[in-house]
Amino acid sequence: MKILEYQKELDERYSAFLDNVEAIQGQQVTVLKSLIKKHNLKGVYLEGLTEKNHGRTMKIIETIKKDEKTKTEKDEKAKPKSKNPDDEFGELTFDSLSKAADDEYFNAFIAAINKTHLLELGAAGQLVVKGELKTLLPAEDSKAFQAANPFLPDGKIVFNKKADKAREDAIVRNLLKGNGVVVIILGGAHDLSDNLERLAKGVKYTRVAVSKYKEIMNN
Repeated sequence: MKILEYQKELDERYSAFLDNVEAIQGQQVTVLKSLIKKHNLKGVYLEGLTEKNHGRTMKIIETIKKDEKTKTEKDEKAKPKSKNPDDEFGELTFDSLSKAADDEYFNAFIAAINKTHLLELGAAGQLVVKGELKTLLPAEDSKAFQAANPFLPDGKIVFNKKADKAREDAIVRNLLKGNGVVVIILGGAHDLSDNLERLAKGVKYTRVAVSKYKEIMNN
C-alpha cells in the first residue's frame, strides 16, 4: 500500500511539474512574440541544441507540423455537410462506432506525444511549429556541451566548473555569429555576463525571467 501511495505522490508531483513548465513556457511565448515583432527575429538560440542534434530536432518539428495539418484536414472533412439533424451523424453501425473510437484513441495518443515533444522543444520550438518563428539555432558546441555533462557513466553526478565555463564560452561564441539582436533561452542557472565581459566587452546583455519562473524559485 505504501508503494502505491508513493507512486501516487510521484505522479502528482510530476503532473504539477509539467503544469509549471507549461505555464513558464506560455509566458516565454508571449515575451518571444514581442521580441520577434520588435526585432524581426527569424531564429532563437536554444540551450542544449548543438550542431549535431539540430537536424533531428527540426525533423521533430516538421513531424508535429505535419500531424497538426493532417488533423486539421481530417476535422474539416469530418464536419457535417448537411444541416439536417437526422443526417448529421449518418448511419450508426458497430463498425462505424468502433472506427470512430479507434480514431479518437489514436488522435489522443498522437496529441499526447506531440505535447511532450512541444514541452521538450520549449517556447521557441512551439513558435516554429506555429510558423511564427522560422527556425531554432544551436546555442551549444557539441564537444563543450558533452564535456560539461555532470552525469557520469557510473551514475555519479560531478560538476566541473572549468568545463562549465568552457561550455558557456562556446555558447557566447555562437551568439556572436548572429547579427543585431540575438535571443537565447537558457536555464536560470546560466549567467553569461562574465563570459561576455571577457570575450565581447561592450556587448549589451539583458537577462529576462518570466514571473511564473520567479514565483516557483521564490517558493
